[in-house]
Amino acid sequence: MVGVVITIRLIRDFEYRNVKLMVMRDVDLSCSGAELKANILKRIAEESVFVTLRRSDLNTLKIHQLSAHQYKDQNLVVNLDRDDWVIEDSDRLEDKGVSAEAEISFYNNDAYWSFKQNPVVKW
Repeated sequence: MVGVVITIRLIRDFEYRNVKLMVMRDVDLSCSGAELKANILKRIAEESVFVTLRRSDLNTLKIHQLSAHQYKDQNLVVNLDRDDWVIEDSDRLEDKGVSAEAEISFYNNDAYWSFKQNPVVKW
């Protein structure tokens, strides 16, 4: 399947719910996690709307929602329930079950585990 639209949730801060959305069009679901990361980081570097994220160390992809109209976690920032939904660099999106209109979170892994240990929202 070629040419789907997915939404990337760029998470800068978990405690303060600092999330910026990036809509990616014409995404090939046979691409790897590493290729998707490279495309996201390229857009962050090139587009002025993402200037606040340029210093963030975003390094982990995790599925937030597999497709439109499906289950969403109660946490507004990231899905804390399904650690098996992390997309490794070698994983293909279609092999992880990603389809059109999916939402994928992109965040710093160390910040995620710190927040998961103590999920306190300050805002």
